[in-house]
Formats: sequence, structure tokens, C-alpha cells
Amino acid sequence: MTEKLLKFIYDVKLAIDDIESYFKNEPRTYENHQKNSLLKRAIERNLEIIGEAINRILKEDSAFPIKNAKKIIGLRNQIIHGYDSISDENIWGIITVYLPFVARPRSYGTGYEMKQNQIPAASAMRCHNSSEL
Repeated sequence: MTEKLLKFIYDVKLAIDDIESYFKNEPRTYENHQKNSLLKRAIERNLEIIGEAINRILKEDSAFPIKNAKKIIGLRNQIIHGYDSISDENIWGIITVYLPFVARPRSYGTGYEMKQNQIPAASAMRCHNSSEL
């Protein structure tokens, strides 16, 4: 796996970790999400990063196994270009239902499992397995 791919995978992992960290000091409720515009924008920005990183992964290696990649990239495009059609309910559903599945480590023998020693030494990256992000 190339260092470039590892960097994009790390970007996905970091964006997921950022979203998770936003709920460490307050309850993870829809009401908190809906009333806090700063929180909503931060979550949307990280979803954009996830979509862009996945898009770059597929440009680098079109066979890279990412479940629902087109939907994730489509969400990124909708947030950026269709910002006025994004609903709080849709984003909340994504971060509570789908994001936890994306964040889980996987090992399906695809040949794309990420091991700690594959991570570029210049970065203090800690990544999970990348298959089916």
C-alpha cells in the first residue's frame, strides 16, 4: 500500500475521530446537534473530508474495497454543492447509524489490511484496518 493511500485512509480515520470527539463533553442527542450550528458545521466539514479522501483513494486505486463509496462521495458533493438541501435529520442519521460501521476495524482478507508498521514513520498515525471503510 502506498504512502499516499495510507494518508487518505488516515484522513478518513481522523475525521471520524473528530466527529466522535465532539460528543465527549455533551450528550450525543439529536437536540444538541440541531441547536448547535458550530457543531453541525464541524460535522459537515468532516463528512466532506471523508468523502473527498475516499474519492482520492479510488482515484489512486479504483479496486480499493470501500463499501458504499459512491454514496459517501455523493454525500460530500451534496454538502458542498447542495448545502441548502441538507437536513439535520439526514446528517444525524449518518453519524449515528452509518458512521460507527465505517469506523470499525475490519479484516476480510482483501489484501488491504493496514498494519501498524505500514504507517509512514513521519506521521504519528494510528489507523484501523481500511477494508470496506
